[in-house]
Amino acid sequence: MTLKNFVEVHNHPGFLIRRSHQIYNALWERIMAPSDLSPQQFALLYKTYFHEGIYVTGLAQSIGIDKTSAGRLVSELDRKGYLKTCNSKKDKRQKEVNLTVKGRKTVVDRWPKTEELSDRLLDCFTKKQADQFIMLLEKFVNHNNDQSRAPINKLVLQKYEKKNKNKT
Repeated sequence: MTLKNFVEVHNHPGFLIRRSHQIYNALWERIMAPSDLSPQQFALLYKTYFHEGIYVTGLAQSIGIDKTSAGRLVSELDRKGYLKTCNSKKDKRQKEVNLTVKGRKTVVDRWPKTEELSDRLLDCFTKKQADQFIMLLEKFVNHNNDQSRAPINKLVLQKYEKKNKNKT
């Protein structure tokens, strides 16, 4: 086996994915400032906005993180006043998650910044290239979802959609 040269390492998919994530996080901090929310915390708020009463485990499955991490993030968001949790009346083992007024306002107010972030991430592409890039990323993620330690389960949100159908 021979070692790849330096240039080839920079073209390796794993390197490029890791580097893309670093760039995303740097842009998140710059564009979303001032904010005390991480990308994962905002994703939890966003999912809760459209799926009020979702269980912590459902949130975890909907964004592809483990239940322990979701519980920690939910506790932090509760402490910061973005959401509230309560024991489920249907399943005492589960905690339901609901946004506070501050949480709802944050999702609505910060959403344009997430669109700005998306635009900045894709500004090196034409519209057609950006659409293709997103399609290929979705294909990659969907194809490899089960390889993750915390696969995304898109079906978990269906039971909350009827309950929140008229929400905009």
